[in-house]
Amino acid sequence: MADGAADPTPVLTLEAVDVSVGTGRGRRRVLHEVDLDLRAGEVLGVVGRSGSGKSTLGRVCVGLQGTENGHARLASGDDLVPMGRRVLRAARPTLQMVFQDPYSTFPSFRTVGRTIDLNARRLLPGADRHARRAAALDAFGEVGLVEDHLDRRPAELSGGQLQRAAIARALLARPRVLVADEVVSALDLTTQAAIVSLLGEVSSARSMAVLFISHDLGVVASSCERIAVLDDGRIVEHGATRSVIAARRAPATRALFDAVPRLPGNPEA
Repeated sequence: MADGAADPTPVLTLEAVDVSVGTGRGRRRVLHEVDLDLRAGEVLGVVGRSGSGKSTLGRVCVGLQGTENGHARLASGDDLVPMGRRVLRAARPTLQMVFQDPYSTFPSFRTVGRTIDLNARRLLPGADRHARRAAALDAFGEVGLVEDHLDRRPAELSGGQLQRAAIARALLARPRVLVADEVVSALDLTTQAAIVSLLGEVSSARSMAVLFISHDLGVVASSCERIAVLDDGRIVEHGATRSVIAARRAPATRALFDAVPRLPGNPEA
């Protein structure tokens, strides 16, 4: 995405968000007073080790995870936290999430197109079968797939193709916020780069905020102008990607940086 392409006005703002979950030993805090804003046309990277609270944060952003304290405010002023189910159901099409394993969200016994159509009935109320297929084809074209892919079963597509189909399915509702949760971690490096580039292009073209979640600082650094480092449920560094990586003030950031493969003789690559 080109410099200055993002709208500085937040699409979604998190304010002092706390989340706890129940365990066999009682409740455990997984997010601690998280402040974050997602901006239209920007891919914001959230990076952290496994168990740092990244996925929980993503679920808060799309209204799938309740909070104990804090707010998740849309640009309209609506707050996802106190919303009743009926109100949240109406808002949720504009808040979409794509998960790590696309095969888990596309049943093997249906064609990809059939699964997408079932989602389209909910996301595009009032649209008939022909209109829903036309919308699916438009979204497929946007992510680099063709009509033939709609009529195949999941096992007939590569992991990268099925992840593109998952992104296309999310785009049907023309969301304001898209959370991409470890969507490239199971893909080869070439396919990772293609998917990451695609998310940036779609974000810019649609003025859509993308929250890109990953454990890999290298992937995040290559795709996001702004990043937040999450450690034990707290944002320990946040800012322009180059500045955060150059400073590496937090131990968690330094550990993530040290884990990125670099070319011999070029320790900063």
